[in-house]
Amino acid sequence: MTFREFYEPPFYSDGVYVWSNNGHMALMAATLDHNIEAMLDRLCQILNDEQTSTKNPNLTYSTPEILMNGKPFLTVRGWGALKSLCSTPEDAAKIQDDFAEWVITKLCNKNSED
Repeated sequence: MTFREFYEPPFYSDGVYVWSNNGHMALMAATLDHNIEAMLDRLCQILNDEQTSTKNPNLTYSTPEILMNGKPFLTVRGWGALKSLCSTPEDAAKIQDDFAEWVITKLCNKNSED
């Protein structure tokens, strides 16, 4: 299984969460000090290739958090479902990690293999 099979686009937001088309919780806002709904709507538009990122934020990944300027920004979700679907925890971790890296690539407007 690949991250694109588990976290199937298109993505949509609901409250502080981003969901995949196939019903998996994909991301959660890790900070609530911004206009969360607008931020997550824009995030989904970028992930769904409806818009491109116009900025190059300083994003890194430290399982399970996507950090912006070293502070929690998004939490990658789906661990429980991944563990039940994958044969090993390592396989589940790889899918989650690959998804996080793809999200960072999309948000930083870098070339990615979609």
